[in-house]
Amino acid sequence: MFGALVLAGCVHVERTLPDGSVRRVPRAELPEYAASVFKHRNAVSTQFLMRAPETDEDSGHDAELDAAEREMDAACAPVDALAIAYRDGQRLGLQAKLHAAQALEACASATTAAEEALADTAPTESK
Repeated sequence: MFGALVLAGCVHVERTLPDGSVRRVPRAELPEYAASVFKHRNAVSTQFLMRAPETDEDSGHDAELDAAEREMDAACAPVDALAIAYRDGQRLGLQAKLHAAQALEACASATTAAEEALADTAPTESK
């Protein structure tokens, strides 16, 4: 599915590593990186779907989580569009592929931020 991103070789894609350093993604690794970003985004989206709504209306957690989810959805829209097009057997032009490739880092960052927001608001178990 993401193999077509190799065709978008003229695009410069960077990724932020866990230690905070930024590294350019080599063209040969672009499909694997795209797939990992997409899978991570899907996993976090699933966590949002499974979360229980906040019971304390004054906490503000729901608003924070909703904002984090919206930011993730917006940042990942080009990546999602590429995946949907491939799933549906649609042909995409080079411009759409480039747009998806350029959105990978923003999608990855927004997904990590949304995941952290979920972790920050997770209820703690009392013993």
